[in-house]
Parts: sequence; C-alpha cells; structure tokens
Amino acid sequence: MQIAGIAGRSCIIYKLFIPEDKGYMPNIKSQEKRDRQSIKRTEKNRAAKSRIKTLSKNLKDSVEDKDIKLAQEDLKEYFKALDKAAKTKNVHKNFAANKKSKAAKLFNSIQASK
Repeated sequence: MQIAGIAGRSCIIYKLFIPEDKGYMPNIKSQEKRDRQSIKRTEKNRAAKSRIKTLSKNLKDSVEDKDIKLAQEDLKEYFKALDKAAKTKNVHKNFAANKKSKAAKLFNSIQASK
C-alpha cells in the first residue's frame, strides 16, 4: 500500500524508501540513504539557485526605481548569496564572479546618473 506523494518526491511504503522518479525499491540500505541524501541536496541546491534569481530581480527593480539605499542593500544581499553558493559549489565561482561584476556595473549606473 502506497502513501500518496507528489510527482518527483519520495514515497514511503511500510517504512521503506521508494523514490517515485526512479521507479524501483533499493535492496541495499546504503542505497536508500543515498537516495534520501540526493533528494535533500537537490532541494537545497534548487532553493539556493532560486534565491539568487529572486535577489537579482529585486536588485534590478530597485535600480529601475533609482532607490540607491534599497539598491545598496539588495546588492549586498545578492553578493552574499552568490558568495555562499560559490563556496558550497551550488554555482561555479566564475558564474558568481560574472554575476557580481554585472550587478556592480548596474548599481554604478544609478550612482553615475545622480
């Protein structure tokens, strides 16, 4: 008897771990653990990347509004998220450096216009 689950998420059958997307039940305990770890890590990585995208949009919005104080706070938060993602290898360090460079250039454009 299967407990209902969301597509792409794990389901539990009588305390046994079955990933829905793989369509099999592992026979080895270490494989069950690796599957659980994989799902947790995937969700964590997805959240980190989503946060970077959200912060990027927030920065662009504050620059369009020409609000320097808000843009400065958004830039600081964006840099922090990029550095953390690069440190934990969620994104490549060059990707983070490229995004930071473009964000700084964007921020400097509103400072120069004043």
